[in-house]
Amino acid sequence: MHRILLRSRATLILVLLAASACGLTTPQRAAVRNFSQATAALGEATSGQFVQMRDDVIRMNTARRELAAPGAHGEPLEGAFAFKDVIARTQAADTLRDYGELLQALVDDTQEKELQTASDKFVASVRGLPDADKKLSDAQLAAMGKLVQMAGGLWIEKVRKDAIKQIVPQADLQVAVLCDLLAADFDPDGVHLGAGYVLTANRLRTTADTSLKRASNPETRAAATAAYQLAETSRARRDVLSRAGAAATQLKAANKALSEAITSDEITSDDLKSYATTVKTLIDTIKVLH
Repeated sequence: MHRILLRSRATLILVLLAASACGLTTPQRAAVRNFSQATAALGEATSGQFVQMRDDVIRMNTARRELAAPGAHGEPLEGAFAFKDVIARTQAADTLRDYGELLQALVDDTQEKELQTASDKFVASVRGLPDADKKLSDAQLAAMGKLVQMAGGLWIEKVRKDAIKQIVPQADLQVAVLCDLLAADFDPDGVHLGAGYVLTANRLRTTADTSLKRASNPETRAAATAAYQLAETSRARRDVLSRAGAAATQLKAANKALSEAITSDEITSDDLKSYATTVKTLIDTIKVLH
């Protein structure tokens, strides 16, 4: 009986070792880790940018209204940045962040409890999206949750690899829709929020410049100078908007590249490398402007 137990334990150990050997290769692990870290950072950064942009627009419109003749401006101070629209955009960015954190948890041998928390956050984020932006069904989300639960409970590398191999392709359409949404909103030359932000800054600069030329007292001149500086500081964020839009576009391509990378032993995709570099540049630019 004792020999049978020993043989059973030995067999189990061999099975577990064999399963572990079928996990992600070192290049695959690096690819998933770099992608997930960049995606989490991009989601966090862009979510904060929408809030910052709304605050800036309110400040700029307030300054412009104070310089203008009474009753000259009747539009809302928030401009195009209505609260409900900003909430929808931050939800999109937060969903991408949670997607990145989920993949990072899967590749980093995270404990079962933390892994489940990452899964629950991603599922909740997707369910919190507006219906038009939601591309993962409840059944798909439930299936993903089960995959993560298995990966956390068994602690076998192959199970985690299989979870990543299934989650990334299934999430591709959802990621693509959110990336398109963010890329359009950050485009300073488009017709959405980014363009509205730049237009607000340009209008304030024009009003402030006119007020400076016509100022007949120190108070008006000081207010106009402060408004002009605010406009110029806001206009300088155009580079951040362009970089954020580019990063969102590259994330869309990089997610497809990641799906291919985890089915191959060689990581050669330029999409993954370019995406990580773009996100790092974006984060560095934001830090400089803050």
